[in-house]
Amino acid sequence: MKTKLALSLIFAVASANAATISFSNFDSGTFAGLAIVDSSNNMLGTSSTAEIGFFSDEALAGAGDFTTWNSFGSAANFGGGYGLTGVYGGDASSSTAGASAFIGQSITTLITSASGSEYLVAKSAQTFGQDNPLFTATVNLYSDSDITYLFGGIAGSAADYGTGPQSSIQTSCSSRAISLRSTRWSPCSWLRNATPPRIKETSLLFTKAPALCWGFFVRLIRKSRS
Repeated sequence: MKTKLALSLIFAVASANAATISFSNFDSGTFAGLAIVDSSNNMLGTSSTAEIGFFSDEALAGAGDFTTWNSFGSAANFGGGYGLTGVYGGDASSSTAGASAFIGQSITTLITSASGSEYLVAKSAQTFGQDNPLFTATVNLYSDSDITYLFGGIAGSAADYGTGPQSSIQTSCSSRAISLRSTRWSPCSWLRNATPPRIKETSLLFTKAPALCWGFFVRLIRKSRS
């Protein structure tokens, strides 16, 4: 019983001292915001995600390779808690005590479309701090003026997620998207000169193969009889 109580107290203290970062792209009071849209100017749906962290190699991230991503806390689904497309909001918590690798790194937002083929990487001038005793920060792509876009970030068309036309920012296709989500082919990767699967041609070959073989044997038999 004493052991369980001690572990519970340790967990409570650790949780209370965890760094917490709030991240979003809209004003929770007025609902004005910077909508996130894909490269076709469609607002990202509620299966899309936003998360906080940093890249060990920002040059690779700028080229669309996200294998050096270090995630902080949990990702947030789009919707902003209201089921709205184009907006997100979340709180990420994790420890940055001691010699945490996060300390001193730029707080970066990684946005991933539902298909896992389009991304937006937004780097804040704010950096992760040490829990001493508690580090907190807020990153808002709509209101912050210190955001640098490492990947994506082209201004999109005006978007309306229910509060009137708002400015928007575009995600971008990545030919290396398979490094994060899956190895499936996507139309986005094809646009980057990847080779799409030849499904129709392959299916056609297997469909016609028996007929082709039968025709060959019929011709062979006729030739042997002549």
